[in-house]
Parts: sequence; C-alpha cells; structure tokens
Amino acid sequence: MDNRYYDAFFAFRKQAIPDGIGRSDFFAVRFADEQTAYCNLMKDEEYPMLTILPGKENLSIYIQTVLENNEDITLIDNLSITAATFTDRDGCTPEYRKEVRAYAREHGMDFRSDSRFFPLAVTQKPGYLPGPVQDEEAAEKVTCCLEAANRLLAGMLTEDRTQMGFCSIFSGKPLLCFDAGKGYARSFLPAPEIRKDLFPKPVFSHSDLLTEVLKLRKKEVWNITAFRCSVGAYD
Repeated sequence: MDNRYYDAFFAFRKQAIPDGIGRSDFFAVRFADEQTAYCNLMKDEEYPMLTILPGKENLSIYIQTVLENNEDITLIDNLSITAATFTDRDGCTPEYRKEVRAYAREHGMDFRSDSRFFPLAVTQKPGYLPGPVQDEEAAEKVTCCLEAANRLLAGMLTEDRTQMGFCSIFSGKPLLCFDAGKGYARSFLPAPEIRKDLFPKPVFSHSDLLTEVLKLRKKEVWNITAFRCSVGAYD
C-alpha cells in the first residue's frame, strides 16, 4: 500500500462520527473510471468505520438485507461490500504489520499506544470468504472513499449535513457525491432507485420429477439428493 492509502486512513482515524448519523445515511463517490460507490459512516466501538458499496446493485441488496432485516440468502450471497476500519495486530499479517509500523515510525506515530492501531479494509464478494483488500485498484478506490469521507466530516463542522445532501437513502432527495477525478468536487446524484427484481426467486416444481418416478420399474431404485452450498472459496 502507498503512503496516500495510510494518510487517508489515519486522517479518518482522527475523525469523530457525529451522533445522529444512521445506517441509511449515504453519500456517493465517483471514481476516475466513472464508476460510483455508495458510502455509509458508522462507529465501530470508539473507532470510525466506512462501509463502501460498489454500484447501485449492491446498494439495493444492502438496503433489502441489512436495512430491512431481510435474511434472504440469495440476496446476501450476491452482496459485494467493503468495510474500512481498524484492527489489532492479530487482525493482519506479519508483512502488513511491518509495513504499517514502518509508516508509523516515518510519521512519528506510536503504534504501541493503541491495541487497534492497524488500518484494515476488508472486502466481501460473492463466492469468496471475506478478506483484506490487496490489489492496487481496489486499494485506490478505498483511498478515494476515505478521502471523500474526510472532506465530508470536515465540512460537517461548519455546514448542516442534510443541506449538504448527506441524508437518508429513503428521503428521496438528491444524494451528495464527491468526484474523485475532479479534486473531490461536490455534485448531486438523483436518489437511487431501490431495485426489488435483482434476483427473482425460481419457482420450484416437481412435475418433471414425478413423471420420471412413474416411469421407473418397481424393481429399480432411483435416488436424487439436491442441496445448496453457500460456502465461500479461496482463489
């Protein structure tokens, strides 16, 4: 990870998440490649945490599962999400700890002063177990979202957050957006549509199965087992 990644993380660490920000309050970040992520601020114990959802589809899934307390496994299994927060030494690899400590020494930080000193971005995507962000492109987007969050929180010290456009996704109001490719210039996006038809549930029928069973001779044994496996896999 480059210094800008750590700069953004440790600047975010110093931020205080104001009371009153809820799980449905989102702002957007538009990247240089024109893709958009939707971000939510929250507290992880006394530490700030940033939730990052890439694209409208994942925002719709998040709303229908997390915000609406829906345990539909079909939706949950198709959610891509990243959480940027802080962890202790056991939450990261020895190589990563060494890199963070080197950054801390270079910037005069005492990494022994706090048990949860280490910044960590963990991502979950369909078909995989959650794991730390490692590739450069994903790390760059996490950096952009953190930098946008830092600007938002700094702005909230002097401006009303609802007037800035940082409000509930259910409000129907335009959504505050930071354009990472244009120096984090502020703009507004139309309130995103919450799609309910992303993963339509199949209609199960055993008429075909019954037909096959009736064709069997009595002396034959025909057995079928169907099951659904929802376990992530490593690369």
